[in-house]
Amino acid sequence: VAALPGKRMTASNGKWQSTLRSGLARWCTTVGSCSVHGVHVERLRPSCPLLLLSGATPGPFYHSHPHDPSQFDHLHFDMASQVRANLKTVRDILDALGENELPFHLDGG
Repeated sequence: VAALPGKRMTASNGKWQSTLRSGLARWCTTVGSCSVHGVHVERLRPSCPLLLLSGATPGPFYHSHPHDPSQFDHLHFDMASQVRANLKTVRDILDALGENELPFHLDGG
């Protein structure tokens, strides 16, 4: 769950955050929080072995909309390849956030 500095809370995004927190509380335990480059980060421990990568894609981070199939030709569609590609996307985003100054360690490559 992240909150950006200077982000004005409105009724709609406040409700959205409340709903998200409520849903996460059903499946996760908070194990700590901090701020990284002005982004509030809460570390959560899931109570089940499920990783949700909402919005992550195994395709290129910047890609055309509507999708151009040629931008996804390099992808393999077996589960292991999809997971590796999604985690690489997440790692690339986190690396761009602040030169690896994260409040946690990502395993793998």
